[in-house]
Amino acid sequence: PGGSSSGAGVSLWEGSAFLALGTDTGGSVRIPASMTGTVGLKTSAGRWSLDGIVPLSTTLDTPGILARSVDDLIIGFAALDPTWGQLAALEDALPKLDSSDLHIGIADGPMWDHCEAGVVAVVKAALDELAAAGARLSSLPLPEAAEAQVMLRQGSVVSAECDAFVASELPEWRELLDPIVTLRIAEGGTIPARDYVQRQWRLRELARRANAKLQAVQVIAAPTLPLSPPRLDEVNTVAGYRPRNGAALSNTCVGNMLGLCGISIPAGLDQNAMPAGLMLLARHGQEETLLAVARAVERTLGTPVQRLGMPPLCNG
Repeated sequence: PGGSSSGAGVSLWEGSAFLALGTDTGGSVRIPASMTGTVGLKTSAGRWSLDGIVPLSTTLDTPGILARSVDDLIIGFAALDPTWGQLAALEDALPKLDSSDLHIGIADGPMWDHCEAGVVAVVKAALDELAAAGARLSSLPLPEAAEAQVMLRQGSVVSAECDAFVASELPEWRELLDPIVTLRIAEGGTIPARDYVQRQWRLRELARRANAKLQAVQVIAAPTLPLSPPRLDEVNTVAGYRPRNGAALSNTCVGNMLGLCGISIPAGLDQNAMPAGLMLLARHGQEETLLAVARAVERTLGTPVQRLGMPPLCNG
């Protein structure tokens, strides 16, 4: 149910955790949050320390948290964030917003065009509810998102950095890796240094442009995932896994590559009665604004339990 932090999302519904930790390099907090119908926050790069975290990409790795509601997530953020440390201090600093205070940009084009119709319908219905409650929705073209998606397909810098870590720290593990993982990092060792440096430059430029554009709104909105969560038998082979994994990352990777912070909130159930997430992205370092907007959104749409009901396996 969503990749490397999938157990974190499941633990919330299973009841063994109030908050769950994860890391998000291309979406591995927000994707499981979307698939499990929970709330998942990706922090801005550099906001929280990566000390003690096994790296996938030293450039794009960011810690994050998952919770059963935005209010629960805010409690966790206050406890973990070095700026705050106490909930009361964070609550005093958070803007007090309701739906009529929201200005949401809709990143038309690359973050919507490739989505399944059932997912689009659910997310647009949630946005329509927000608009009916007074939120202002504005089109905000973001061609940088398309460029980020192209870099995802090219490998960005992740495969090179992961390959370098494995070669340096865990060379004996290479033969033990799952074939799916092996394929994802194998090309990293063949990327020329010039290409790696150029990709780093490109990422910085895309982040600069995107953060400047987002000053016009509080957040931008898009589906967290473009597809309904696949069945296990659809992803248990390399041939089945790779295209669906690439699709799953195509929207969430935008936040990482453009240097943004982001959150996934349940929008509703899709055409397969599976959770679909609404992703909100804010400028680098603007977690407080993002959390205030997310809280206002959740108070209009309802908490995950109110919006989706309890998962069938958790009832009773």
